[in-house]
Amino acid sequence: MNSVPIALNLIRRTLGTKKGILLFLLVPSIVVALVIGLLGHSSDERPTVAYFDGDREGMGAHIADGIAKAGTFELAPADSAESARAAVRDRKATAAVIVPESFGERSMRGETPEVELIQRRMDETTFVLKLRLEQSVRDVAQAAGYAKASGLAGTELKQAIERIVRQQEKEQVSVKKTDFNLSVNPAVATATGMLFLFMLGLVNNSVSAVVDDRENKTMSRMYTAPVRAIEIAFGNFAGSFAVGTLQTIIVLLFSRYVLRFDYGVGFWAHFLVIECFLLAAMGIGCAIAGMVKNPNHLSSINSLVVVPTCMLGGCFWPVEITPDFMQKLSLVVPQRWAIDALQRLAAGETIAAVSLNLAILGLFAVVLLGFGAIVLKPNEQS
Repeated sequence: MNSVPIALNLIRRTLGTKKGILLFLLVPSIVVALVIGLLGHSSDERPTVAYFDGDREGMGAHIADGIAKAGTFELAPADSAESARAAVRDRKATAAVIVPESFGERSMRGETPEVELIQRRMDETTFVLKLRLEQSVRDVAQAAGYAKASGLAGTELKQAIERIVRQQEKEQVSVKKTDFNLSVNPAVATATGMLFLFMLGLVNNSVSAVVDDRENKTMSRMYTAPVRAIEIAFGNFAGSFAVGTLQTIIVLLFSRYVLRFDYGVGFWAHFLVIECFLLAAMGIGCAIAGMVKNPNHLSSINSLVVVPTCMLGGCFWPVEITPDFMQKLSLVVPQRWAIDALQRLAAGETIAAVSLNLAILGLFAVVLLGFGAIVLKPNEQS
C-alpha cells in the first residue's frame, strides 16, 4: 500500500533526531510528572483564609460565620486589612477576606455592600470561597431589605437584621454526608490536558511536514507513482498516529507505574479515550494541511488553533468556572469531550456511559480527515 512508505518516512522525520525524541517523547513525560507532583497528591489540610472584619456595626461577623459554616476553610483572623493582604502575599494564606467598615451601614441603607476578596491563584478552592462569600453577602443584604420594608430604623433596624440573619443561619434541614471516594483528582484533567497540548504540537509538526512536501514539489513527484491524494493524506495521518500512540503509551506507563499516580481510570479505558482524541487531533491536522498553502503561516495557525482550543476545552482549568458562553463554545472542541469522558470514568462511570463522547471524537476525525483529503492539492504552491 502506497501509504505505508509515506507513514514510515514521517515517523523517521519526527523521531529520527535527538530533538524529535526529546520534544515528542521525553518532554511530555516530564511535564506530566511536574503536574502530578504539584497537583496529584491530595491533602486533608484545609486551605487558610486570612480574615479581617472592619465593620463598625458588627454585621461582618456573619460573613465569617458563613465561610466557616462551609467546613472547607481554616479562618485566620488578621489585625488589619494590610496584614490580611500580606498573609496572601507571603503565601501564609490561600486567600484573604476583608470586610470594610461601611459594610453594616450600607446594608442598613438597603444597599448591597462589597467585601474584598484577595486570591493568590484562581482554582476550584478559591472559586468555592468566592461563591460562599457572595452568598453570605446576599443573605445579609436580603435580611436588611426585609427589616427595612417593615419601617424599622436605627437600633431596631439593626436588631431586626441580626434576628433575621441568625434565623437564616439555622439549619432547618440536617444533612448527613457519606464519602464514596468518587471525587476526581484535579490533576487527572490537568495532566491529560498537558498531554493533549503536546499531541497537538505533534499534529503541528505533521502539518509542517505536509506543507513542506507540497512546497518542495515532493507530493507532485509522488503522483508519478501514481499515488492518490487520499493515500498521501492517510500516510501522513498514520505516521502521526503511530508517533502519538507511542507518546501516549510512554506518558501513561511513566505516570502510572513510575510515579504511581492513580488516575481513577483503568489503563485500557484511559488509553482508549486518549486514542480517540488523537484521531480527532489527526483530523484537525489533516484539515489544516489541506488549507494552509504557505509554511510561514503555520505559526499563526498554531496560535489560533492549539492554545485557544486547549483553553476552551479545559486543559488548563476546569470548564465549569468559565462563563456560560465559553462553556457552550467549548462543546465544539474535542478536548472538552475527551476530558469530560475521563472525568466521568474517574468518577465511576463505565465506557458505555461515555460512548457519546467517544462517538463525537470519532466524528471529528472522520469529517476533518475527509475534508483534508479532498482539499489536499499536491500540485499547488504558495
